[in-house]
Amino acid sequence: MPNEAAAHPPRSGSGSWPAVRSKATSTRPRGAPGSCASRYGSRYLRFERFETSNGPDLHVYLSAAPAGGDGDAFDDSYVELGELKGNIGPQNYAIPTDLRLGDYRSAVVWCKRFSVAFAAAPLD
Repeated sequence: MPNEAAAHPPRSGSGSWPAVRSKATSTRPRGAPGSCASRYGSRYLRFERFETSNGPDLHVYLSAAPAGGDGDAFDDSYVELGELKGNIGPQNYAIPTDLRLGDYRSAVVWCKRFSVAFAAAPLD
């Protein structure tokens, strides 16, 4: 099977990264997250033109909390897609095939060490 993560699968949704402010950080991420599907049935969360502050122990979540809501709620109900691959550039994160995307409202870059969001965007 071809390397799907290197391909540019078609988009099925997209969003943008608004500024995130919390007690511990204030970041201004850039780029556009979107969910994608490949012709092989896999799904991905794709970051396009992505850039955010560097930080320790950053992970990518899909969260049930809205992107513009309380930043402390992002880790209340979420699924982790993996460690952040880099703070600059395009990247893909596999979405489990049995996951109901409708249950999640935002894509989040979360710092586990300090329990704070570095970036959050709505899943449109």
